[in-house]
Amino acid sequence: CLSRGLGDVYKRQLNIPMNATGGANNIGIRWKVPAEKFEIQVSAGGGQFLTIYNGFSETAGEMIFYPLDKKVISDIRILLTQGSASISEIKIDGVKM
Repeated sequence: CLSRGLGDVYKRQLNIPMNATGGANNIGIRWKVPAEKFEIQVSAGGGQFLTIYNGFSETAGEMIFYPLDKKVISDIRILLTQGSASISEIKIDGVKM
């Protein structure tokens, strides 16, 4: 469950470390409770994140795939920017989580 709290950024983000030697084409998110507004960010190392998706989720229970468009990703961050949300499942290019 992701919830936005005043001044507490860690309660509203989910960080997923990746194998930096392999690339990922997309990330699938099954929302239990859809997010009002969120971002998907990626890093290729060094702690700097680039926002590759900024929007909202419309439906619960359905796997929605978002393109990553990066060959090498060291970390993926799902950041809640408004409201609250809950994720029931995440899939990344066949990576079992």
